[in-house]
Amino acid sequence: MSLTNKDSNKQNKLSKKDIVIVVMSVILLGLLIMIVFLSRQRDQMIAESLQIESEISTDDAMATVNSSTMDYLSISEVNAGKWVELHNTSSDSIDISGLKVLLAGKIVATVDNGIVMKKDDYYAIDLSSNPGQNTENVLTMQDKDGNPVLSILVPKLTGETSYGIISTEENTWGYMGPSKEKENNTEGASYLDKGGIRISAPGGFYNYSFQLELQCAENEKIYYTTDGSAPTTDSQLYEDKITINNKSGSNYVYAREAVFNRLSSNYMPGSVDAGMIVRAIKVDASGNMTGIMSQAYYIGITKDSDYLNLPVISIITDPENLFDYALGIYVAGKQREDARIQGLRPEYYANYYNPWKRLAKIEFYEPTKGKTFEQDANINIYSDMHVASRQKGFEITFEDESYSDFVGSTINNYISSDGMLRLTTNYEDNDLKIRNVLAASIAEGTDIAVTGYQPCVLFLDGEYWGLYTIRTIVDSNYIEQKYGVKGQEIVTHSGNTYNSSFLNFYEYATQTDLTIPENYEHLKTMMDVDNFVDFVCFNIYLGNSAFHPENAIAWKSATADGTGYADGRWRFVCGDLSNTMYLSADQTPTMDTYLQTGVQGDLLFQSLLMNSDFCDQFNKRMQEMATEIFDAEKCAEKVDTAIALLKKPAMASYKRFFGNFSDATYSLYTSNIKAYFEERSEYILKYTEELANKGGDLRKAREIRAEAESSAEEKTEVETEDENAEGEATDLENAQENEQNNNLQNENPEDNTNG
Repeated sequence: MSLTNKDSNKQNKLSKKDIVIVVMSVILLGLLIMIVFLSRQRDQMIAESLQIESEISTDDAMATVNSSTMDYLSISEVNAGKWVELHNTSSDSIDISGLKVLLAGKIVATVDNGIVMKKDDYYAIDLSSNPGQNTENVLTMQDKDGNPVLSILVPKLTGETSYGIISTEENTWGYMGPSKEKENNTEGASYLDKGGIRISAPGGFYNYSFQLELQCAENEKIYYTTDGSAPTTDSQLYEDKITINNKSGSNYVYAREAVFNRLSSNYMPGSVDAGMIVRAIKVDASGNMTGIMSQAYYIGITKDSDYLNLPVISIITDPENLFDYALGIYVAGKQREDARIQGLRPEYYANYYNPWKRLAKIEFYEPTKGKTFEQDANINIYSDMHVASRQKGFEITFEDESYSDFVGSTINNYISSDGMLRLTTNYEDNDLKIRNVLAASIAEGTDIAVTGYQPCVLFLDGEYWGLYTIRTIVDSNYIEQKYGVKGQEIVTHSGNTYNSSFLNFYEYATQTDLTIPENYEHLKTMMDVDNFVDFVCFNIYLGNSAFHPENAIAWKSATADGTGYADGRWRFVCGDLSNTMYLSADQTPTMDTYLQTGVQGDLLFQSLLMNSDFCDQFNKRMQEMATEIFDAEKCAEKVDTAIALLKKPAMASYKRFFGNFSDATYSLYTSNIKAYFEERSEYILKYTEELANKGGDLRKAREIRAEAESSAEEKTEVETEDENAEGEATDLENAQENEQNNNLQNENPEDNTNG
């Protein structure tokens, strides 16, 4: 072989080697590109995983075990001619026998027995009235067992006009001509008007992404935002349809802004579920604003087990109202730092301590995720025990009485007579979030009055904000719902504040010798003793370690000339019951709750215990409660029901704010509640009998009261001295400081009640 051939072979060998290197380099480059691509697509993959077709949620499988064939029913058309049309979107037949249709909370139709809708069938239900008779109409449906199935807000309808689905594929809704029991007639259809802007789909929970169309007159322009901020003419000009999709993932904004501090290394969630907020304005040729609308869209999370069977409240407000450094109501902000730099106690100063109100839009979705309420309101941070924590409560005030137009929406059960709605955490039980709900469930069907606590999920500017409670405010609305007292002036008492009517009753009860039968009989004309016995027994059996009877919520009709409960006698309502049922070592089943200072130092309870008839009645009633209301097996069933509803949502809420909460840990803690009811009866009945035999101890009660008052005065003096000393070193006497709420001691009196 010649030298030339050898060199040629050598060159060939080198060429093959080079080729291998090139191929490997290409492969590695491809892998690198793929890694980058997958990393960038992470949030999109999380969002897509929430879609219905994937049949999973971000954390766990969709709760299809709780789904029924009714989930595949949809309201396809509602007509002014007094009918509503259903569409079976499933691949199976659906038996709708006994289905009830309610309009404004009243039944307007019931489906006959034996009615079965086949696959893709349309079925029209004739109603007793026009479902679009008012400006806002809440139409709901229940199955034969009373379980909610569907909910929809129906706009004003006249003549033969229908409102319904224009296109299922494009998810468009609007007005159209009637097409009873067949595919909708969409010729000449028009979109729904929201604040002067026509939209192709109202806000709500939807299964799939879609394109949202906005419409206005030819000489007008639309500007919009999708982050919750208020739109201006500097915002995005609307020129084409807006893609509505799931925004869940790690690119959340407001969950981070709510706790932002560069010096902090506190926990932040890996991802946050999020919807999409569309806010828009329209302006005429002269630049004048002629329309404004806000709608929230939540895609692919309708059947997420974190929200299943729970109502949802969506708050839409300009993010600056919440998180702005100087004016945001949710953050510590400038108020905290101004205090810190001047040497004041920073824990007493923060933006969220102020009673500042901010304009917002409130949307309410029933447990089926159908919207039944949307209204503008003012919001402020609720000053309770969690005001300084990551998850804060809200007070929502509806200034415009048009909120009452949404008759039939469940939210109306919780709005006070003066237009206030209260969203709170779960106080001491903010991990399990179960005790107040469980206590209300145990009291259901009895005469025991318990403040209503409705679990709900909150979304704040589209971002998931955890599991909350809609807390009933005890007023005339509550009294009407619980006791049927209507058209009467109601007087209420709460906390350690005394109105003159309650003070007169209290002074008689605590300063009169109730061992004298005539005095005790007269007291019965001032208070419902049976109610008070139930009230105290209920709290004591549950082991309420913060119970103080006289500081509880109480009510009466202003006059005694009514019938039934409108007899002018004071009755008591159980408030927060989170300090109960084995929450900690202070609420064990063996604990003698009568020994806690709130009970021993309660002059009202101790005065009543001076009467032997009261003691006998109290002892007997506790025995009855132990066997009737607090039967261990019945309570265990109620615990299981509460767990089924709240376990996943509570764990998701904990993960949102604090970290992982394992299934095993939740199960362990809830098993303690069951153990409580298994063991409580043996001990509390013994303690109650001992108390009834002993009677009241007014001397000790007055000593405890005097000591508590003395301690409170000393604490006030110390705090005043501290504030005066701090005041010499600073000057915060400006208008903004004058608005401040000082500190946590200025809580709403109702939150100091644990009765």
